[in-house]
Amino acid sequence: MKPFDYVRSDGDAENRSKPSEEAIATLGAGTRPYAGGTDMLTRMKLGITTPERLVDIKTFGLPDGIEETADGMTLGALTTLADIERHAFPPALALLSEAASQAATPQLRERATLGGNLLQRPRCWYYRNANVTCWLKGGDTCPAKEGRNEHHAILGAGPRGGPCVAVHPSDLATCLTALEADITLLGPDGERTLGPGDFFAEPEDGRRREHTVADDELLWSVRVPTAEEGESVYLKAMDRKVWAFALVGLAAVRSTNDGGGHTLRLAASGVASVPWRLGALEARLAELAPDDTAAVSAAIDAGLADVSPLSGNGYKVALLKRLIGRALEELNARRRPR
Repeated sequence: MKPFDYVRSDGDAENRSKPSEEAIATLGAGTRPYAGGTDMLTRMKLGITTPERLVDIKTFGLPDGIEETADGMTLGALTTLADIERHAFPPALALLSEAASQAATPQLRERATLGGNLLQRPRCWYYRNANVTCWLKGGDTCPAKEGRNEHHAILGAGPRGGPCVAVHPSDLATCLTALEADITLLGPDGERTLGPGDFFAEPEDGRRREHTVADDELLWSVRVPTAEEGESVYLKAMDRKVWAFALVGLAAVRSTNDGGGHTLRLAASGVASVPWRLGALEARLAELAPDDTAAVSAAIDAGLADVSPLSGNGYKVALLKRLIGRALEELNARRRPR
């Protein structure tokens, strides 16, 4: 591990309304914020991330709880996964606690924060190997494309000739994508709020990371709208039963309107470099009767006909199809009589 400066801000930890200007000024190029550290410290030990300065943001005044509002819920950046797991969400948001409960180990969930979970880096074994200079770490090529790629992407730019086929590791990021949450960032110029489609972005030259947060910005909070009537579920397929990252995960949210119709939103994890919204498939399935299994199966096949698996991960296509079917079955089972 390379030497670095450690800074503990004197921000107002009791006043969770806004960090001080002095605290924000400690951020910038060469600096990495540190809260739970469950991913950051691992990357530093491997020599993958080498900050010149590590800033402890636990005393910045960032929010760390779950607040109910008139139009939804707000989750602070320092809210732990354990807090999310234990929270009594309404059925339309139940997938948040389900996803949190399947992430990492119980001990890590007590330490890991929502902000860190959303900003964590891929678990690709080439990226995590300090002896391999892959494209994501500043190299010229992605060795997973022609190498071991059984855990890698089947959707997005990567499998279609893009520069990287690593997948996004966060379960909660996928849930927030399906929920169409608003993510608020704070920097020297004030606040800005992004939807998941603008916050998460496939890496490209000039921004070799999976999000659009600037070096001098902090993730402040996440606001999740709440449907008065609806159901949700998060399903996760892993290569072992617990404490593993998703081979494929599926977040499903169904909201019911006053006329009895419903809106279906689906997002997948473990399949692309960002949480992947299955928009075209949503439209196909929303028009079908939930118990018409033959039509549902045909729609899923048609909606995923253009998936591009790599040499070693074709199984993910079948796995994703099965999880979508299971999620629809679970939403129907959870539907409350009106």
